Amino acid sequence: RACWMTTQFFNVQLDEASFRTLTEAVLQRLNDPSLAVQVEAGKAFRYILEVPGTENSLLPVLPKILNEYFRIMQEISNEYVVSALDVIVEKFGEHISPHAISLVENLSRSFLQYCDVDDDEEDMEAAVAATQCLE
Repeated sequence: RACWMTTQFFNVQLDEASFRTLTEAVLQRLNDPSLAVQVEAGKAFRYILEVPGTENSLLPVLPKILNEYFRIMQEISNEYVVSALDVIVEKFGEHISPHAISLVENLSRSFLQYCDVDDDEEDMEAAVAATQCLE
């Protein structure tokens, strides 16, 4: 619920300590035992990155953040998680280059996985997620 609240009220100003606590909580939820919580955390994290200067404090944990997103993307085809990864790449810009090979490999693998979905209900979600990988 906290991750969902982050997506709904991202424009509310928080003091620095509260924002740091929120950021740490969302990052921890990326590794929650529940996949649904992981997906919500992945979606919420993009809103945290919208706060100016946030990327500077998160730079030391960038490899861990990318790994968590790649792991979640392998488990579920979700367009919001993929679009959040796009925001990460945009915000971290020049710091992404050391991770470029891993990024391309994982996006390629996710694209192929999303294109190989057999369930009709999941087809649409997977197709949108695959398109997000290409963008």
